[in-house]
Amino acid sequence: RLSDPVTLDTLTFWGISAFFDDGAGGFVPCDPDVAQQTFNIRFYTDVDMDSCPDTLYAAYDGVAPVATNSGSMFGLAYIIWEYDYTCSTPLVLAADTCYYIEIYSDETDDCWFLWHGSIDGNGKGLQRTDPVNSTWECPGDVTDEDTAWCMYDNGVGIPLDIPCGCLP
Repeated sequence: RLSDPVTLDTLTFWGISAFFDDGAGGFVPCDPDVAQQTFNIRFYTDVDMDSCPDTLYAAYDGVAPVATNSGSMFGLAYIIWEYDYTCSTPLVLAADTCYYIEIYSDETDDCWFLWHGSIDGNGKGLQRTDPVNSTWECPGDVTDEDTAWCMYDNGVGIPLDIPCGCLP
């Protein structure tokens, strides 16, 4: 939720690359082809304030953010990648509206993008296992983890009201 209306022109998010190895019993690191990675970045509103996204507000599908090795590691084995996307059309976000952001990769190989967590925020997030063929199921999709992302308006970070009250 925003205190004032803003225009979003750049979005930064962080993640790791891994695949699930049944033999290892969990995720193991892999090397993504960052030059070929594309993402779908979508914004939803929660018009009825039931703590669940319900209206698609804007979509940037099939986009290729600039990926950079952040120089940081997760779990001593995973490179944390920083992804910077400059919106093809700046997005106007209204004040006092609850927005949800969804970011997922269009990857077709076994090296998956896993969105990195954040210690900031309200300690809640939403996750659905099939963003293409499923709808949001709330509160079933609510997790106890925030995700790492920042929004910018002409290079200046956009402050959010935290906790925003969108998620319980």
